[in-house]
Amino acid sequence: MASENRTRRYLTGLDWVMASLDTEMRRTTGGGNNSQVVLGTRNPLNPEKVMRLFQSFAGRFPHFGMKIARNPWNLAPVWKFPEDARGIGRDGAVLKAGHEEDLHAVLEAHVNHPLPESEAGIRAAVVEHADGTRFALSFDHRVLDALGAERFISDFNETCENEEASPRIEDYLSPNSPGLSRWADKFRGGRFVNRMFLKLSQVPCRRLAVPNAAPPLPFRFQQLQFSTGETEAVLERAWDKAGYLMEMPYFLAAATQALHSVFETENAQGAAYSIPVTTDTRPQSDRRGETFFNYASFLFFQLPLEQVFNRIHLIQAIKRQMYEQVQNRFPAQVADASMLLRIAPLSIVGRIMAATMRRRASFSFSYLGRSGYSHERFCGEEISSLFHMPRVPYPPGAGIFFNISGGRLHVTLSWLSGLTKQAYMVDAMDRLKNTL
Repeated sequence: MASENRTRRYLTGLDWVMASLDTEMRRTTGGGNNSQVVLGTRNPLNPEKVMRLFQSFAGRFPHFGMKIARNPWNLAPVWKFPEDARGIGRDGAVLKAGHEEDLHAVLEAHVNHPLPESEAGIRAAVVEHADGTRFALSFDHRVLDALGAERFISDFNETCENEEASPRIEDYLSPNSPGLSRWADKFRGGRFVNRMFLKLSQVPCRRLAVPNAAPPLPFRFQQLQFSTGETEAVLERAWDKAGYLMEMPYFLAAATQALHSVFETENAQGAAYSIPVTTDTRPQSDRRGETFFNYASFLFFQLPLEQVFNRIHLIQAIKRQMYEQVQNRFPAQVADASMLLRIAPLSIVGRIMAATMRRRASFSFSYLGRSGYSHERFCGEEISSLFHMPRVPYPPGAGIFFNISGGRLHVTLSWLSGLTKQAYMVDAMDRLKNTL
């Protein structure tokens, strides 16, 4: 591994936010801020071989096993890599599922099983099933985001097909600066973001009731998968109603309409849906050097109830707010403001984030866009699906995730157990499937 000075990686403001959410979620739900990507193959794999190869591959990366420290010279938060330069990517299991209900339960249990708290980690599982194999990677959002996890599995696939292929670890260790300059820009960003949140507070946010139960509280999931033909038809409708390459506004409008039934059934109070939206902003210049850590853009949308029943009006409102926020550089302002949060301890930042979102978020939305998995096969077998199972930060504790992989659209609905009834979420996904 390269020397520590050449590979020193400071936590960005977004990394600090993700770490604080991990701390807060462990306090409130009993589990951290982690997610899971699931890759399915049409034909069975050799599970023991896949797990052996993955443990060998992941164990090479010092990213798994990192801890957060502060540089004693400038006090900026920095990742402290393991001294022996080896990761902890050796935790995994080979599991069996008898039928579809069992498979879903196995995958839920896997992502809800807590990852290590003191150090960044991952956990892999190879699930044997009647219609093929599922490879599930539960990953810590402190060290990988959704697209980064897909890229990591994509790189593993190259090793899986050629056991002698060995990754150059230094290609993944991109150093950065401590971010201790441009303080005026950071304070201006903080002021702008605060004004944005005050504006959102002017209209009461519709929220689901807090679960009346002590942790641990697992997350529940529902998935939709569309065929390539169905996906093409959905994209054509999205471009027709929202504009070419404007899938995000179309998907967000459809998701809001579908979840409206849940809020209505639960008699939720509030005059508008407030929705934090994340999209990936990862640059493409250094593919492997940008695999780890967090790259995201944040936008906030507020959709009045009177617009919910008209999709065109919803799409227009979303596009108008999106253009306004981009024009005002809101994502960049959030990035600048979050750098200031690194001054405070993670536990305090986590509670600040929770208090902020508790009154200003109905549910979260994410559209991954272009897939980070660049192969049609996994360990030699044709891929049948690739979808995500995110443990959504609480609050709001409910979110919907869209991704397209292999020409197929996948949608995952995630919610904290006790937030609402599963039957209501099943009904919402049925509505979404019939109206996309």
